[in-house]
Amino acid sequence: MKVCIECGRQLFDYDKICDRCNSKNIIFENEYNAITEEISRANIFKKKKLLQIHNYKCIYDRLQQPKELYPTPIILRNNSELGEEYWNRINQHTINKDESERPTVECPYCHSKDTKRIITTSKVIHTAIFGIFSMSRNGKQWHCNNCNSDF
Repeated sequence: MKVCIECGRQLFDYDKICDRCNSKNIIFENEYNAITEEISRANIFKKKKLLQIHNYKCIYDRLQQPKELYPTPIILRNNSELGEEYWNRINQHTINKDESERPTVECPYCHSKDTKRIITTSKVIHTAIFGIFSMSRNGKQWHCNNCNSDF
């Protein structure tokens, strides 16, 4: 998980900007925790030096605020976010997207988009049945359902 430095929102690993404050100042959660730990263990002189760095200053300010204003990044859902909004945000980042959003591969021979991936299990079964004669097929990754060619 990632954390936005500016607002403290917890984000997904592949997020580039914060969807709450549109900030691009995002770090990984373990870095956030390391900075928090470093600030809390620093003496007064070292803390003064650390707080000159923008990221450290933002995190320190958030630590000084009441917990209601800035939820900790460990919390996935803050209290102001409704259940429906939370699940909409989760569904935007779901790995299992619609079939319509998956990339399609075009056959180089007949230019059809009716293709499917040749899976490893199929290659193993074909090798078991046809032996060494299936080696030319095993280097292929896609099968065209229109012209029955492998590429």
